[in-house]
Amino acid sequence: MPLKRCFYHIVWATYRPQALLSPEVETLVYATIRRKSALLRSEIFALNGMPDHVHVVVSIKPSVAVATWIKTVKGSAAHDVNQLIPQLENYFRWQGGCGVFTLSPKNLPFVIDYVERQKTHHAANQLHDELERIDAD
Repeated sequence: MPLKRCFYHIVWATYRPQALLSPEVETLVYATIRRKSALLRSEIFALNGMPDHVHVVVSIKPSVAVATWIKTVKGSAAHDVNQLIPQLENYFRWQGGCGVFTLSPKNLPFVIDYVERQKTHHAANQLHDELERIDAD
C-alpha cells in the first residue's frame, strides 16, 4: 500500500473573536485537540494560538475528511471547556468558519515554526497574513 501524507495548517477563532483562551482554557483546549486528533490517527506537528484563535499543523489520514477532523476537535474542545470550567459553562464556543491550508513537506518547517512562535509573532506584530486568514461563516 502506498504511503500518503496530507499536511494542513488549520486556524479558527473563538465566537465573535473573544479572548476566551486564558492559560487554563488554552491548556484544556490543546489537550482535547491532541487527544481527539490521536483518536483520528492524525499527527499534530504544532499547536498554538492567541487568546482568540488557534493554529494547528497536522497530518490528517486520507481516510478522514478534513471537515470531519475540524468538526470533531472543535466540538470536543468546546464541550470539554463548557463541562470542566464552570465560569464558562455553556458560554464557550467557536466561530463557524476556519482557514485550511495544504502544505508541502518542503514548507512544513516554516509553518511549524510560525505556529510554535504565535505569541512572539503577535507581540512583535510580525504576522503572515496568509497564515492568519479565517473564513468566518
